[in-house]
Amino acid sequence: ARELAKKEDNESLLEAESKLIEVASMDQKFLPAFIELGEVYAKLKKNAEAKQTLIYARRLLVLKNDPKTEAEVGYQLALANKNLDNLDEARDNIIESLQVEPNHPRYLNLLLDLAIMQKDKTLAQETLDRLQEVNPDNQKISDWQEEINNL
Repeated sequence: ARELAKKEDNESLLEAESKLIEVASMDQKFLPAFIELGEVYAKLKKNAEAKQTLIYARRLLVLKNDPKTEAEVGYQLALANKNLDNLDEARDNIIESLQVEPNHPRYLNLLLDLAIMQKDKTLAQETLDRLQEVNPDNQKISDWQEEINNL
């Protein structure tokens, strides 16, 4: 399933989805299957399914005490919520992920995008400043600054 998911063409993703559902049905507590399935759903643009699967994965994670994986699941959940236009939920999800990994560039990028989408100039500027410290070579910094200035 993992190899199929890497191919990213629709047919391979659908086959990966099928295999992951089969694995998950054999063991409803096998966390890697649910995380991978959530990512496959996201690639297939099945955002509601991605969200539900990742919420379930997050519940399983509570028992594991694995903050980095929890942060990554929160990031994936934030993406699913963003794609479902649940921007407040997406922001809350990514803020939780940033509490675990405060300088993670992907997480900061997403928070910045969400702040701009929600026209939250203060949060956008704070996030851009953090991102600039963490990843000063990011080519999009000047574009983001212009977007923030236009809010």
